Amino acid sequence: MADNKNMELNDEMMAKATGGNGGEIAGPKYEIGDTVQLKFANDEGVVTTVTGVVDDRRANPGGWEYLVRYEVNGNVYEHWYPEIAI
Repeated sequence: MADNKNMELNDEMMAKATGGNGGEIAGPKYEIGDTVQLKFANDEGVVTTVTGVVDDRRANPGGWEYLVRYEVNGNVYEHWYPEIAI
């Protein structure tokens, strides 16, 4: 193995060395219509959990994002959240 430390790499070897998953992301974790939990923290660090519903989803290079509709104090909100935030 030590003999190969300064060898030239061809395109096939470089493709294997770059790692990753070829630019593809895994399938979505949530389906449209699923109930999800969002957690919000105020300035004092108090965490509030809010239940919402997935209204839409989209894939981008960073992963899945979900349009979540939820209600707080009688007001209905709808925002996009990355999968990691749900």
